This record gives sequence, structure tokens and C-alpha cells, in this order.
Amino acid sequence: MKTNFFLIALLLGVIRLSAQEIVVTEGKEDLGGAKNPVLQVTIYESTESDVEKAWKSLMKGYNAKVTSKEVIFSDNAKITELSTNTVDTYAMMSSTDEGVKFSVAIDLDGAFVNSTTHATYYDIAEKMVKDFAIDVCKKAVKAKYEAELAKQKKLENELKDLAKKKEKLANDITEWQKSIANAEKEIEINIKDQESTTTLIQDQAKVVEAVLKKLEGIK
Repeated sequence: MKTNFFLIALLLGVIRLSAQEIVVTEGKEDLGGAKNPVLQVTIYESTESDVEKAWKSLMKGYNAKVTSKEVIFSDNAKITELSTNTVDTYAMMSSTDEGVKFSVAIDLDGAFVNSTTHATYYDIAEKMVKDFAIDVCKKAVKAKYEAELAKQKKLENELKDLAKKKEKLANDITEWQKSIANAEKEIEINIKDQESTTTLIQDQAKVVEAVLKKLEGIK
């Protein structure tokens, strides 16, 4: 019953996830030395460690110098889609009931990207953040898929082993039944042999008695 509850909970979790759409929103956070415009997204099924590792990897791919304490600071990232110059990014994350809330502020030539004053660049940044979130989420779900698939294969192997064991036991029972049948036949033969031998013993006893009398009769 516990297994059924687990499977139901897992199924509901998958259904819930399939109904979730990754959406990037605009907000303000204390990033980059002040309350600046940020792009925010919830990354489902992931951990803060997963998100941090992936973001650092992405920024290093843009040749940025990445440092992290409470905030992940990426210095001089070469994101050519946003600017011919280098840009700085400030990112932070926190766990929620739904997943990991990820916020990033992008310093574009001394001003932080926002939808009001950087509409075109904001769309580009929004796509970058959304693609990042989708990638991290997919990798996390893929890892869980592979883990659950491994469990399924293990259960399937256990089922095969159980089927083989059942087949062996059935074969053993057949052999045992044959042995029992043979033993029963041998018992019947043994009983008849005992009866025949008993008769022979009785006849032989008469012979012995007769010879003994003959011996006693010699005087």
C-alpha cells in the first residue's frame, strides 16, 4: 500500500510539473549595490546547487570572471547579443515550495536592463534567462527520469528473477512428484518382497526344523 501511495504521489508530481510553464518576470531586487531591475524565474525540480553550478558555467562560457558569496557576480561577460562591450551580471537564488527562485540583474553599459528603457535588450535577456531555466529544469527532470527508469528496470529484473524461481520450483515439484510416485511403487514392491521373503523364511524354518530332527535322530 505504501508503494501505491508513493507511485500516486510521483504521478501527481509529474502531472503538476507538466502543467507548469517557465515564465520570466520583471522585478526589483537588492542586486548590484542597490534595488535594481532584475529578471526573475522559478526553476522547477532543481536545487540551488544545480542552478548555481549551471549559471556559473553559462557565464564562464561568456568568458566572464565569476565569483560568488551571497551573490554570483560575473565580471566582463562577453554577451554579444546584448552589447558589443562586456556586461556584468548579478545573480541570486532561493528555494521555494515550487522550486528555485532565480533573479539576475544585468548591468548594461552602466544601466541595468529593464523593459522600459531597454525593450529590445530586455527581450534578448528574457530569452537568455528563460532558455537557461528550461535547460536546467530539463536536466533535473532528465536525471530524475533516469533514476526512476533505473528503479523500474531493477523491479523488472526482480520480476524476471521471481518468474525464474517460480519456474524452478515448479520443475522441482514435478521432479519431486515423480520421485514420490517412484517411491510409492518401490514401497508396493518392497511390501510384496517382504511377504515373499516372510513365506520363504517360514518354509526355510520348516526345513531347518526337519534337519534338526534328523540330526537328533542319529544315535
